[in-house]
Amino acid sequence: MSELTTRPADVQETETWRELWMDRLTQYAARTRRPARTAQAAARRERAEEAVLLRLIDGDEPVGYLSLLQIEQDGARIMVLEDLHIEEPYRRRGYGRAALAIAREWTRGRSPRVNMGVDPTDPAQQALFRDVPLGSQNMHKDLGERPTLPDGVTVRRMSATEFGPWWTEQMAGYAESFVLNGLLTEEEARERAERQSAELLPSGLDTPGHDIYTIVAEDKPVASIWVCHEVEPDTSFVFDVVVDDGHRGKGYGRAAMLVAEQSALDAGAQVLGLNVFGHNEVALRLYTSLGYRPTSQMRTMTV
Repeated sequence: MSELTTRPADVQETETWRELWMDRLTQYAARTRRPARTAQAAARRERAEEAVLLRLIDGDEPVGYLSLLQIEQDGARIMVLEDLHIEEPYRRRGYGRAALAIAREWTRGRSPRVNMGVDPTDPAQQALFRDVPLGSQNMHKDLGERPTLPDGVTVRRMSATEFGPWWTEQMAGYAESFVLNGLLTEEEARERAERQSAELLPSGLDTPGHDIYTIVAEDKPVASIWVCHEVEPDTSFVFDVVVDDGHRGKGYGRAAMLVAEQSALDAGAQVLGLNVFGHNEVALRLYTSLGYRPTSQMRTMTV
């Protein structure tokens, strides 16, 4: 490989890339058994403050595409590596890593980091992005029979008295996770946590479509879990699960996840999803052991 260079894609190349990109998004949705988000992806590109599509060139030979976006999200400026595609005859020659370096240089001066969505079911993408830190990962589980809780564990709706302290802790933990994984600054994370949480639960415990439970063992609250329904068709989503200090390592996190499955099935869902931050290796192991499969990853490259 000689030095990889770039030039803006022309009109015909842009149209060709768009068709290939939409087709790849559809194939990805089929592999992960999730709804195709082609319309959302196209709309995000249209709304971007800056959208760049570069043709990757080796000598005079076009070898792939690199799509980069600058977007506003929750009041913050976000740089996104939207697509990095090396055409089949030119793969396994180092073009992907060279294109990553180009993306880093494009981001420099605009932002201290660039985010990228990665397909966890694609070995080529996993190999290319393996050194880029994992910020967060979506996982989904196909639900089957209603699970039973372990002996000695019961569940009840969270009380109004419990809700206030839980709410404060939930927002603080959510914001901290963004910072720990390099996704946002402390100020950006705090603002996003406050805004998103308020939008999700405008009526607190009485917000329709949301179930918040307290897990009880030995006559004491030991954990909590927050489940939202109809996030996608036939899909519920775990927004937060917490095992209280002093009760960790006793299986209560697993019990809380079984409560989430019960809640999802009661709501008519066939799939239960969640998002786990990359630093939370304990939770990643738990979800994997319960049968959740990774469906998307957000990785963040610092510049």
